[in-house]
Amino acid sequence: MKTFLSFLLTIVVVTTAAAAPSRSDNHILKDGDLGKNLPDVQHFKRIAHHHTQELKKKQLEEIMTHINVTKKKLSKQILDKWVPDDLQNSCKPEELCKAGKILATFKAKDLGLEKWEWILPRQLVAYTKGTGCSETQTETVESTLSSLLQNTHKCAQKMFSELTPTS
Repeated sequence: MKTFLSFLLTIVVVTTAAAAPSRSDNHILKDGDLGKNLPDVQHFKRIAHHHTQELKKKQLEEIMTHINVTKKKLSKQILDKWVPDDLQNSCKPEELCKAGKILATFKAKDLGLEKWEWILPRQLVAYTKGTGCSETQTETVESTLSSLLQNTHKCAQKMFSELTPTS
């Protein structure tokens, strides 16, 4: 019985101590202005912007890496295939979106790749989500698959370098 009462007393003390306001809480409550002690909205916007930039950099790194790996795995015959190339060399997200749509017309099996190896089109579409990627031009220019991959890599590289540096 003594053990049970000491256990019960311990629970009451612990839960009461956790619910009691700390010294800093008392300070906040005395001020009467809770907002004065909270970080401002701009601080949270800066944090969100920083994380967005980091995510974009990571996505672009993955796109560039996947392009390099894919080019090494594809045969010369496949790399020399003619494909539509509507990129305007402006290196905007819309251009990467167009490249993603063009590359999505290829199936992994047709390229001699496993399905899990051919994620580049999905990576490009994911990076450009919400950019309003327009349909291809009426006059389609063609280039080799190798050239399309190289131009897409250069564009991703340029966009990566334009992102704000992290500190």
